[in-house]
Amino acid sequence: MRRFLLIFAISLIASVGANAQIHPATSALASASPSLAPPLPSGNGDGNITSTIFEGPTRFEASIEYAWTHAEVAPNLNYNLNGFVGSLSWFFLRDLGAEGQLLGGWGGGNANSKLAFAGGGLHARFNQSNRLQPWIHGLIGNAHVHPQTLYGGQQSFGWEAGGGIDYRLITWVSLRVGADALGTHFFEVTQVSPVIHGGIVFSF
Repeated sequence: MRRFLLIFAISLIASVGANAQIHPATSALASASPSLAPPLPSGNGDGNITSTIFEGPTRFEASIEYAWTHAEVAPNLNYNLNGFVGSLSWFFLRDLGAEGQLLGGWGGGNANSKLAFAGGGLHARFNQSNRLQPWIHGLIGNAHVHPQTLYGGQQSFGWEAGGGIDYRLITWVSLRVGADALGTHFFEVTQVSPVIHGGIVFSF
């Protein structure tokens, strides 16, 4: 009789333990597994993940642009010149770099009229990780005007200051528009000529 009661008690305890393991409350706790991974960014509806954040920052920027310059180098020498701007910037800090630039323009009222500027200085950019990236720069260098005139020589100290904005197409390619003031000192007279330019920028 005692042996029967002992077997019955052991069976009852085993049965209670098994029921506790499959109880709804304990089953729900066991199945709950909070994810430690961050949620994925939302897609555009076709399964592709999109983002407006770009890789960066890049160390170099090279641009080639069309440029229009209105040059008033003397009372009777006013030129509207079409040309180009080419520049290369190296960013020794995240958003501050050294820039070298070559500006050239020709045409205008005199088919032989030309104006060139070569200089270097600093280039600063802002919001580098966004699609729209404003920038400013300041350069000093040498300016050259053609043709030779009776007013004086063709060489002058020059400076350029201005800025613009880049529109990022992809990580490495942007469109650029900008406006600058080009300062020169031909014929012992100071000139400040507006330069409007736009083109393409490669970042690498």
